Amino acid sequence: INRMQSRGTRGNLIKSLAELIKNSDDAYDRLDNYQDTTHGIIEVAYDQIKTDKGFAIKGFVVRDFGSGMSYAKASSVYAADKSYGGDQSDETRNGAIGVGGKDCFYNLDNCFILTVHEGILTVVNITTGDEGLKSEFFTGDDATEIMTWANEILSRGGLETISLDKNQTIATFQIPKNHIGIRADTLVDNLKQFYTLRWILESDIRTVKLTDIFNKQTATLKHTPIIGELQFEKSLTISHKEIPYE
Repeated sequence: INRMQSRGTRGNLIKSLAELIKNSDDAYDRLDNYQDTTHGIIEVAYDQIKTDKGFAIKGFVVRDFGSGMSYAKASSVYAADKSYGGDQSDETRNGAIGVGGKDCFYNLDNCFILTVHEGILTVVNITTGDEGLKSEFFTGDDATEIMTWANEILSRGGLETISLDKNQTIATFQIPKNHIGIRADTLVDNLKQFYTLRWILESDIRTVKLTDIFNKQTATLKHTPIIGELQFEKSLTISHKEIPYE
């Protein structure tokens, strides 16, 4: 497990964020059986604190309004023992929810998955210990208490709060004080460098909204290929007849 975490998104906050965005895209894929007909909003929000040198990002929230996860599904995806590291992504475009989707929380603080499915809230708390990542699951009043905390953050950014009458999944994490942070002015460019995010950012059926919680400012994050740049496609099929052999 530790070896898997080390070669995954460990120490790379932008890559962690990209993994969560891809998971949100996958959530919409499941709604239409991967036919790419479902229009979906992916919310990415960041919170900042004032420092001696200006402002620094201290945490992120990523949300989709897909089908959410039942307690059983969340347990199979984020369980800390047998299924940890397994691919629970079905046949989605990005895949590997069980790998990068959990590994991205390594060494980060206040890592929570809050998911609503058919009126039931399940919360997963992912922590980093001496033996790697561990998961704890909450329902009922304990889950509601965590939802209240998350809603306070969403409200500060003018974002829709979590309610049990709307399926959704939210991932949150905070950056430790001793961790190299992310600059808000370079965040968008850094995300656009991830080739695997290109389809999401170029798609007509996905809308990625980026919110600065501190300043209550929201913008739509898009990528437009420039001349000479390869436009992302989901798949590329090459006939075996076109492959040269020595």
